[in-house]
Amino acid sequence: GLFGRKKKNELVKELLRKAWSFQEKGDFANAYPLYDEVLKKDPQNYWAWHNQGVMLERAGEHEKALGCYFNAIDTDSEEDKTLAKIGYIGSLFNNEEYETVVHQIRFDLSHTLGKTIDAKQLQDIKNMNGWSLKELGRYDEAIQNYDEGLEVDKQCLGAKHDKGVCLEKLEKYDESLK
Repeated sequence: GLFGRKKKNELVKELLRKAWSFQEKGDFANAYPLYDEVLKKDPQNYWAWHNQGVMLERAGEHEKALGCYFNAIDTDSEEDKTLAKIGYIGSLFNNEEYETVVHQIRFDLSHTLGKTIDAKQLQDIKNMNGWSLKELGRYDEAIQNYDEGLEVDKQCLGAKHDKGVCLEKLEKYDESLK
């Protein structure tokens, strides 16, 4: 009943506190299993998914980190921290590799969890990926990602602005005015 749920919530909070304490100290070996425990009790826990992704990213396990981040945005699609992480990791791959990785993660999510990424989430991911690529000076790739995001919402002002910045950096002034 209600008492059992409250007790479970307190246990999840305590596990998250302990895991974060280890993670802050860089002790991922002790933090990671605690996040696993949280996810066994609360599979929709945003912070457990996100923080596992952070640890995997730091360990260089980028594909696994992306999987965690996609699970995290499935629980809270408005969380900019995770979208930024997805965008950053995307910039580590060339576009073809990234599309393959994202396709596989989306395939895995839809088949194992019955989940898919909606158009808005995909747009946010493309825009964050574009931003990361722009910051790295990879303007052509950034523009490609902004264009893909703008296919979902042609009025997204942030993507339009940043695409214009990239075009200006490439000295494609006529295109940047469109």
